[in-house]
Amino acid sequence: MEDVCRRLDEMIVHYFDTLDKLMEERERLQTFLTEGYYKLSKARYSMGNKAVGSLQYDTHNMKAMATITVSKPSQNNGCVFEVERKKAAKVKKSQPSKESNIYSPTSQSHESPEVRRRRKKKEEDDNDTPVIQMQELDLHDENDENTAPDPLLWFGVLVPPTLRQGQSSFIQAIEVVCSITNLQNELERSRLQCKYLMERKQELMKESTESEKVENEKSPDNSDDK
Repeated sequence: MEDVCRRLDEMIVHYFDTLDKLMEERERLQTFLTEGYYKLSKARYSMGNKAVGSLQYDTHNMKAMATITVSKPSQNNGCVFEVERKKAAKVKKSQPSKESNIYSPTSQSHESPEVRRRRKKKEEDDNDTPVIQMQELDLHDENDENTAPDPLLWFGVLVPPTLRQGQSSFIQAIEVVCSITNLQNELERSRLQCKYLMERKQELMKESTESEKVENEKSPDNSDDK
């Protein structure tokens, strides 16, 4: 009886400690989501309403940077949710090169002298001021399973700090959501354990009352003898 009461007290204290942590994590989640949406609205205001939206999503190369793993439940503990994150792939840039215009001798032979002089002058100007080709961006290596393309690159290379801060807030929100799920599972296990201990305590109290009643019935009544 004393052991059951002691375990019940400990479980009730654990239950309310878990409930307090759960309330704190929910407040943190609300803070991160509010911050994330606020920073996202600031980024849309600075970049333009149509510059940050679903039209910029890379649906062909889209990969999840965060995945949730669930461990198998054990006898004492239930399922545990954990977040596994992939590293953001680095941007690869191609080397700049000069553009060169190649003309066949056949095409030049049919041109007039005036056209040839103008073309020669244009080629000399092009040699003095080389044209740099646009640098191509390789967002990620498809063969690397440990990396994923950074979603910020969908909206450009030089994104405003507010967009990066909003991404950070949503990343932290994912971690908090996982923590809330684990705390809710722990709270449910504590509730079931408290319920079991309460039922066990009532059974022991009932057995103790019945045994005392039987003993009282068997004992002689001294008042009648007097």
